[in-house]
Amino acid sequence: MKTQYMNNIPFLPGELTIVTSDHAEATMQHSARLADSFCKAGLNVLVINCGMSDRRFRSHYHDTYGEDTYAKPVVILKTSLLGNVAGDREAIDQLVREAKIGVLILAGWEFASANIRRRNRLFFYLRELMAERDIAVIVYSQTMNNPVAGKMGALGKLAAAAMEVVKIDSSKVLESAVKKLPVIAWDSPDEMHTIEQGVQRLVRDINELPGERRDYGNRTG
Repeated sequence: MKTQYMNNIPFLPGELTIVTSDHAEATMQHSARLADSFCKAGLNVLVINCGMSDRRFRSHYHDTYGEDTYAKPVVILKTSLLGNVAGDREAIDQLVREAKIGVLILAGWEFASANIRRRNRLFFYLRELMAERDIAVIVYSQTMNNPVAGKMGALGKLAAAAMEVVKIDSSKVLESAVKKLPVIAWDSPDEMHTIEQGVQRLVRDINELPGERRDYGNRTG
């Protein structure tokens, strides 16, 4: 299956993507916008906010994108501030099952688990969700290191299990540098291939910008 993109963030059903940031505000804004984009593309989304207060995160989402609603498609906002997202698995399972969630966004990996034991439980729970429910999982992290997808190191097992690792700044530069692609929602392999080619052109264009020497990647699975 070809890698799919939303707001230049790669994702696939049953796979994990990591998005890194150096600021909680950037995580909140980017994750909220990504959830809204997925919703507009027809996917039901569950956002678990772990870093911000519930009031602050909801206020930003509601002021920017409108009230979350259980009409289809749906964006469900859930806040977990006690460092035990894994302990909420029954409630999360119910939301995923009843709302037919296609994408789970976890905003704030560092705040999701109060200790290593809980972090390990959460990691394996996310893998279970991806395997059994075939949903795409996108995890935001404020790590100051440079995790590499498929490699132990920064973020440990999370990075080793990830399909892709993307920086928020890289995604924003890609979006602002050239003409934006439409929201991704296709019905045929040919249409998906056209979108893939557009993303590849975005990468080439951004790498050719003056002063930009970083490699933003061009990986498809």
